[in-house]
Amino acid sequence: MSKRQRLIIMILAIGDVVVFLLLGAAILYGFLNRPAGPVSPSADLAAPPTPTEGLPPTWTPSPTSVPEASASPTPTPTPRPLTPEEAEVLDQVEGQVVALRGLVPLRPVARWVLNETQFHLRVAHRYQQSEEQEALQRAAIVLTAFDWLVPGTDIDRIWQGLLREQVTGFYDPRAEAIYLISNAEISDVHDQVVFAHELDHALQDQYFDLEGMGMSSVDWATLAPADRSLALRALVEGDAMVLQERYIEQVLTDADRLALQQELERAPHVRLDAAPKAVREMFLFPYTYGESFATALYEREGWAAINGAYAAPPTSTEQILHPDRYLAGDAPIPVPIPDLQPGLGDEWTLVHEGTLGEFWLRLYLENRLEPTRVVTATEGWGGDYGVVYFNRTSGETVLALRSVWDTMEDADEFYRTAVAYGEARFGRAADEQYNGWDCWDGESAALCVTWQQGYVSLVRGPNLLIVEALADLLLEE
Repeated sequence: MSKRQRLIIMILAIGDVVVFLLLGAAILYGFLNRPAGPVSPSADLAAPPTPTEGLPPTWTPSPTSVPEASASPTPTPTPRPLTPEEAEVLDQVEGQVVALRGLVPLRPVARWVLNETQFHLRVAHRYQQSEEQEALQRAAIVLTAFDWLVPGTDIDRIWQGLLREQVTGFYDPRAEAIYLISNAEISDVHDQVVFAHELDHALQDQYFDLEGMGMSSVDWATLAPADRSLALRALVEGDAMVLQERYIEQVLTDADRLALQQELERAPHVRLDAAPKAVREMFLFPYTYGESFATALYEREGWAAINGAYAAPPTSTEQILHPDRYLAGDAPIPVPIPDLQPGLGDEWTLVHEGTLGEFWLRLYLENRLEPTRVVTATEGWGGDYGVVYFNRTSGETVLALRSVWDTMEDADEFYRTAVAYGEARFGRAADEQYNGWDCWDGESAALCVTWQQGYVSLVRGPNLLIVEALADLLLEE
């Protein structure tokens, strides 16, 4: 793992989307209404608001090992306020961030400290809620449909372990508060960098109304692909990463940067490395690609370009991966898909639908193919729509996808790459040609791929009988 990756991991601020995203990276409880009038930055601070339960939309990772969460109900721990010495340190960081970012807080941002045990209990408490359990179950179904998980994988354990290992701070828009996670006094350079990153999220929320942009209905516990949400999250996190980099470069001394590097060397990443690739990559997408996207904007017109992006946010991961396409207004093409329920029956339930996006299609094909080939095959993405169905009796999943491409050459390249994926997945050429579809039939899964009627389409299911029935439905419209 590179130093750059460790820096990203240490300053992660997952939440409200990706997530991600995560797999879509989103947040169930969203943001509360804000006070009607702004508060002058020079005004006396009121008593900080009562901390809210659960976990908020943005956070940073923790360099500590953690125990497994208890299965029994757990209370929500109460954080402590800053000491006067800690407040003085963070006040100084706030002034430096304001100078770098060019945004003055419109209202005070409360600051709290959770120790590591309190944070782990907070994670456990959140994931004992039925809605969170259901979200993770849906995520596991989607991941299984994309061949990322084997049935029965404990995604709850994977996700909670990842959060407990990686998070060292977060901003909660409901409480308009920043939480730092530490067993020690808040004072070192690590704490300062984490706070700088999270303060940028607070400024984003106050100036650009993240809830109004649509970030209140996404759930960071839901790991289903959500292209638009992941793109928005990449803008938010990319902005904070650019600020963070400038803080490190322009504020920290050489000694500070050395201390931060040593902290990164000690930061754990065992659970992150062991997570399924789709979970790990969507976890990191808003930070890695989001920073590249925000940097491209910053290099054009500075912070004004990044601020302007909140008025016209990116609408796809394609725009994040290719900032020039965002600047050119290259929006996703809507793709219709027929109702596939008649081909499945009442025992099947629709658990996910929506645009998957260029990034998710990359991840899917990289299950079996060389990443460089996949990047080339997906960069002509124009739009798509995917659905996932689940049979609660048998535990089986069905995936169907339609996609459109910028040119005929792009469509042909993706089609041929999808066929190569089938050959690699099943270890042989297609078993049969069915009404223009290339089809494979395996012991536990079947797959058909085609390029017809202007769409490159794919259907995956438990057997060829079901897959071919859905293939027929896709061609009827």
